[in-house]
Amino acid sequence: MEQTYPNNRNLSGDISLVVAKGLELYGEGLVDDFQPQEGVSAVRSWNTKFGLLAGLFWVDPFGMSPVDLTLEYAFTNQFAYTHRELSVTYDDRGLPLGHRIGTDAESVAVRLFYRQAARLTHSLFVERRVDGEGGLRLPRGITPGNAVDKWEYLSGDRRGLVTTEYAGRWISAHGAFVSARVGYQWGTHVNERSLDDPFYASFCVGLLPGR
Repeated sequence: MEQTYPNNRNLSGDISLVVAKGLELYGEGLVDDFQPQEGVSAVRSWNTKFGLLAGLFWVDPFGMSPVDLTLEYAFTNQFAYTHRELSVTYDDRGLPLGHRIGTDAESVAVRLFYRQAARLTHSLFVERRVDGEGGLRLPRGITPGNAVDKWEYLSGDRRGLVTTEYAGRWISAHGAFVSARVGYQWGTHVNERSLDDPFYASFCVGLLPGR
């Protein structure tokens, strides 16, 4: 449990379970400012800020070797990571100090990781993400529209995004590496299906620490 501001506490925990050889189930939960005095209704109170994550990690799925499969679901409610004092919002230069989807969002993602050789790997990532109108800098009451008593599932006008990405990496025997990443994104809402920059790519050359 952590206290970063008077009357501001959060609690998180995680669990993993190996259910078969090479198959692991895992999950994580975050609760911030839970209000137990409100009873069952506290779950829907705007004061209760939380996030959930559930996933599956499978080595050599369906006999495909050497391949790893990760399937993951994540959700953060409308006011997760926010605080009425913006100076103690759970962010760093606009990025969440938590799950990468930030606030008021839901994600379903799958990743295939292939080890072609000892020093050459490939991965394929596909994600469908939906964002509500909430944000790290939009605590409850900051605008008339979000002065609500109960948090809303993916609040307001939802924005959907599908991402497909390929990444590859090669590491030399001396620790030098070359990595590349290329992806394509498109919106799932009518007004967002054509993005200004649907393609993205990056290239990196470096040396691993300690080499």
